[in-house]
Amino acid sequence: MARRHLLRRTRAEGRGAAVAGVMALAYLATSGHAVAATTPDGTTATYNSITRTSTDGMGLQSDNGRETRRVSAFESAHPALGRVTTADVLADTSGAGAGRDLCHPTNTAGAQGFCWSTADDNTGSWIPQGLTGSGESPRSQALVNGRKVLITSWYGASGSERGTLADVSDPAHVTYRHVQLAALDDAGDNFVPITGGHAHAVVWAGSKLYVASTGSRIDVFDLNDIWKMDVTTDSSFGMDAKGKAHGAGHGYVLPRVGTYTSTGQGTGCGSYAGVPQRPCITAASLDLSGSQPALVTAEGDPGKVEGQFGKATAPVVRWPIDPVTGVLKADAGGRVRAHEAFASPMGGTQGIAMNNGRFVLSGPCPEFVPAEHQPDQKHIRNFPGCLYHARPGEPVRLVTRTPTNPENLSYWPGTDQLWMVTESTGERVVINTPWPKAPAPVGMVHLTAADFTGDAKKDLVGVESATGKLWLYPGNGDGTFGTRVQIGTGWNAMSKLTAADYTGDGKADLLAVDSFTNGLYVYLGTGTANGMNTLGARTQIGTGWSSMRELTALDINDDGRADLAAVDTDGALWAYPGAGSLAGGNTLGNRVRIGTGWDTMTELTSPGDLNDDGRADLVAVDRSGALWAYPGTGSLNASDTLGSRTRIGTGWDTMRQLVGADFDNDGKGDLEAVQAPAGSTGTLYFYPGTGNTALGSRTQTGTGW
Repeated sequence: MARRHLLRRTRAEGRGAAVAGVMALAYLATSGHAVAATTPDGTTATYNSITRTSTDGMGLQSDNGRETRRVSAFESAHPALGRVTTADVLADTSGAGAGRDLCHPTNTAGAQGFCWSTADDNTGSWIPQGLTGSGESPRSQALVNGRKVLITSWYGASGSERGTLADVSDPAHVTYRHVQLAALDDAGDNFVPITGGHAHAVVWAGSKLYVASTGSRIDVFDLNDIWKMDVTTDSSFGMDAKGKAHGAGHGYVLPRVGTYTSTGQGTGCGSYAGVPQRPCITAASLDLSGSQPALVTAEGDPGKVEGQFGKATAPVVRWPIDPVTGVLKADAGGRVRAHEAFASPMGGTQGIAMNNGRFVLSGPCPEFVPAEHQPDQKHIRNFPGCLYHARPGEPVRLVTRTPTNPENLSYWPGTDQLWMVTESTGERVVINTPWPKAPAPVGMVHLTAADFTGDAKKDLVGVESATGKLWLYPGNGDGTFGTRVQIGTGWNAMSKLTAADYTGDGKADLLAVDSFTNGLYVYLGTGTANGMNTLGARTQIGTGWSSMRELTALDINDDGRADLAAVDTDGALWAYPGAGSLAGGNTLGNRVRIGTGWDTMTELTSPGDLNDDGRADLVAVDRSGALWAYPGTGSLNASDTLGSRTRIGTGWDTMRQLVGADFDNDGKGDLEAVQAPAGSTGTLYFYPGTGNTALGSRTQTGTGW
């Protein structure tokens, strides 16, 4: 019989026993046998992407040195208190724990690491959560004299917290020691265990250790100021009447020297990660790459899993940090303002790492079913989590299955090791694997079609992914294209391109979403191929378009004006009627929802009139590779705007960059698409429309796409 997870306990067993709630329920699978994987390793997990979002209202307020002053006063009042450094703790091997060789399945090819001792592996009294390491920062490594050290945060009864310092310099002989986290009491006369927390995440920066305790509060500790206990054989805590220090059996105690609390609304998730309060930081790490090094935090959004998989808007925030001192950058009043913020589609996130603009996250797999939704409540079992990666604006890819219940991540750039800790009782491991390799940018992306040259022939426009250059391929009027002309630079910052005459001047314009501002912009067409002057100045016509995944231009209501169809991250299909003139935010009218369930589609375009009825139609590819045609009715009428769909092809999951128009000037809608293996350029094919919805035999029209 499969072991029931600790997280199945009820609140009646005490606050400390109920702490994990929904966040770890996200990894409990169906009874009997695990659910079959729906998304293979190495493939796209969701076509929704990580998008930039506003940092408005995001802030952390420091205590402006209050805890540091209190601790300093307490230490002055107790000169006999043993004060040591992290290096001292690591050098003290008496009674240290010993790691074991990997003893549980990892589900991760080539993973290396260790298991805790049998007692720490099986205890239900302490649950590991956060993970950080000396390899994240040169300053941290210097603090431990070049040793390779991991620090893991755990929570225990009543939301108590501890940190574990593990020396992994010799992978065959891992040693570690638990250190209790403490704070001074209100009067400042004694130290007490930190309670009511969850130790959600931990970050090591120089001599500073940041612990996300309640989800809205980050506690700060000084790794150069650890207290050595006088008595380690009893359960008492604090200084006794004789001036002896007790740490509830721990040899060392780490006192809190600072706090940061969220300046936004909400009180955090406390020691119970399933409650809906915000913010609820569930993961954190250090990223020193880029122009502004940052402490990165992520929130879990545990409800956006199972049927809502890939539909979250979970915050990921970069907080500016000084890489030398390890201190968060604050203003004169002690407030830290978020440097950047993103919305992630991944629900249940438990680990976050960033490097050079790329995200790696750990969390529940696409196929998971929460324990409460499983049909056989007598046989609840755990099953693997998943590791994901993406850049902003890209579909999120599933890297690999992981051990059960993956928690925080720690990336070490110098050794290219991505470390991970897991929490499931009796299956706990600490492993590392190389940083997931990003597919090299290849080929043309964001293809769209319109007559940009004024010769009544449909042209192609697209972005060269490796360079960000925008290219125009003039149409020959027979489905083929002439020599390309560069018409822009820096277009890697733009996404979701589509084209039509949105200004009513008879010239094709280009619409695109700015990935940094999430604004929707129209680039005015000049009607001539004139190199870098082919497009005129851009005008913003919308905001908040990061919530949209696919865009395509068409005249959906048959009024002779270009409209816009868009799929949002929840899978709703929206129509935005065009005004027929450039009017800023009024260039598009009020949107109308015309469909649901479109998150199952991976490509969307309008070929124009595919069935020869004089009305614009839609074409889409679903995840199974089926190509579907949705006939337009010529009226904007909610769910009746499109007629019943017809499957017009299979095997289209091998194709990308689907784009539609009348490319051969016969009055019938056609398609162009690129066939290419992942990570390679491919061949461009022309699919002529027949006028009866079906497509004719394809013709190769280009290579190197």
